[in-house]
Amino acid sequence: MDSNINDEYRRILSDMDANMKNADDLEYAKTKMNELCMLFVDELQTVSDKNEDRTNALAQKQQELEDTIKKMRKDVNEIMKDIYDEDELDGNEVFEFEITCPYCNYSFETEVDENKKEVKCPECENLIELDWDGLEEDGYCSGSCGHCHSCDDDCDCDDDCDCDNNDEDM
Repeated sequence: MDSNINDEYRRILSDMDANMKNADDLEYAKTKMNELCMLFVDELQTVSDKNEDRTNALAQKQQELEDTIKKMRKDVNEIMKDIYDEDELDGNEVFEFEITCPYCNYSFETEVDENKKEVKCPECENLIELDWDGLEEDGYCSGSCGHCHSCDDDCDCDDDCDCDNNDEDM
């Protein structure tokens, strides 16, 4: 592009030399032509400087926005940590259970999720297997169902419960 402008400028000057017979008029026309070209160059430089300033301002604004978004993401993550347990954020729902150890009868509360298969008794340190298969629903009383209180003598179980208190021979 630059060479096209230079070539065109030289062509105009050659055309002026060939068509203007008066040397003073020729020199005057070349001087004015140079002044006009300098005005164009100055104006192009001004436009270029303004574009550079705008580009820099946009880049700075973009960086400010990215910093704001980063801070907002951090704040949202902190809020989520305050509202939800870490396990809930991971997609694992956590339940708090009261468990009575079948080995030492020690009762304790613990948090477990559906992926946990066993829990350690804090008293006797035996491992207690967690049954997520719902055997109680199949007519088997695990001894810790909520409606019969470990199938003791005051059992309120329905006929589907297999505890000793529902034997009709009693």
